[in-house]
Amino acid sequence: MRQLIDYLFSGTDDPQYVSIIKWLWRIVFGGFAAALLLFFGLSFSNLPSVQQLENPKSELASEVFAASGEVLGRYYTENRVPVQFDELSPYLVQALIATEDVRYYQHSGIDFKALGRVLFKTVLLQKESSGGASTITQQLAKLLFTGKRASNKFVRVLQKLKEWIIAVRLERKYTKDEILSLYLNKYDFINGAQGIKLASEIYFNKSQDSLQIQEAATLIGMLKNSSLYNPLRRPELVLKRREVVLKQMVKAGALSSAEYDDLRQKPLGIRFSPRTFLDGNATYFRSELAKDIKDILSREENLKSDGTMYDIYRDGLRIYTSIDAEMQRIAESVMLEHMAKTQEIFFKEWKGLDPWKYRTRSDHEVPLTTREQELQRVIRETERYQVLRERYLGPVLSVLQNEFPDVAWSTNDREIQLTMRENARPGYLDSLEKARILTSRTASRLRRVERSSVFPQLKTTWERLQEETMREFRTPVSMRVFAYNEGNGKGHGYVAAGLDQIPPDVFANGYAGG
Repeated sequence: MRQLIDYLFSGTDDPQYVSIIKWLWRIVFGGFAAALLLFFGLSFSNLPSVQQLENPKSELASEVFAASGEVLGRYYTENRVPVQFDELSPYLVQALIATEDVRYYQHSGIDFKALGRVLFKTVLLQKESSGGASTITQQLAKLLFTGKRASNKFVRVLQKLKEWIIAVRLERKYTKDEILSLYLNKYDFINGAQGIKLASEIYFNKSQDSLQIQEAATLIGMLKNSSLYNPLRRPELVLKRREVVLKQMVKAGALSSAEYDDLRQKPLGIRFSPRTFLDGNATYFRSELAKDIKDILSREENLKSDGTMYDIYRDGLRIYTSIDAEMQRIAESVMLEHMAKTQEIFFKEWKGLDPWKYRTRSDHEVPLTTREQELQRVIRETERYQVLRERYLGPVLSVLQNEFPDVAWSTNDREIQLTMRENARPGYLDSLEKARILTSRTASRLRRVERSSVFPQLKTTWERLQEETMREFRTPVSMRVFAYNEGNGKGHGYVAAGLDQIPPDVFANGYAGG
């Protein structure tokens, strides 16, 4: 290729040279015309409509507010709460632009300068890497509309062209600042951290507008591939990626060399704080409130314009209540003080019983299977399990997410467990369908997983994870198990306890934590 370029620019009058030049011009103009025709055709294909561009689909958590405006808690399937551009740390914006799209404010969705560099250096000069040409707007288009990167090269080219068209349309519909916030709100930072707000809370236990430079650089570094740059699983790799982001900030003029030298020495500083439905204040009130809200939303006058019902777990509703948050905290505090007497009664009732295996003659006895499932749920919500999960399931989950993007792979591994039970007891999913516990669509997807070529690897890895989980949770560790028996709401603890070493009458009312 280099010899051909040298020959073409040698200036010779050789007839062969003239013929090659003519053909090159024909190829250039022919390619340009073909590209125009392809763009024109794609413009009338299944691209998002104006309404879809103005209202991009994104599963958002609904927030419950106290009378004071304080957030009591959230309802969600994806714990995603959008934030506006002015609520972002400036370090996030600086790191994002410096790393992903340094000419972001100079282009209209497509960076032709970067595109030209890639075409010339990669295609003509055949260099292995000349940097990417994908803009932040194109990455947003991919997240919102085109989905995962196609493996087939021809399909990927069409996908890329669609992303260009969508990017240009997005630039016309939104301001540059709005596009940045949309992108950070949409990205899945994994481990239950959907969007930048939850990523900041879960990884650093702080709001997104309070992030320090090195923390912002860590989260922006994850944008390249959050599964690969997982702070829980590959902290050393994440540190190297953070360093790359900081270097890019120096190149862009957002940091000085001295600041870079200081920041690169700082530890990762991850303070993993998983979020659950139980986070927040007035948990019982919120569980009852959900029933009333669903009833209100089912009324005809409150339906969406298309006649469907709003979903409190997906539509990002803001629910305002008359609850006084401070009075609620006081009430719960007083309740704790009076629970000591109840605790004594509880101990007498449960003395000598194992909460997971007890048998009584009561009609209200909780079935063993239900208790087993509850124990598994408690275990899988802990940080210790999530770390093990990433270590064992991380690689195979990446494959599953690519091959089965229509399956919602939750962090509590419900889908995997259902698939394993179907494998062990064929027809198990059918029974869940008949009982209306599982939709036919979900059951069908899980059956495809069970029949796939990746399933044997998943099964082996899953069994190893379960073995390691039980070994880990039966190993004595220092922990505090709460009990209302001191009259001050502080409880007491047992040191060096595993799942099979905590006195049953205490563990029945306690929670061993992570």
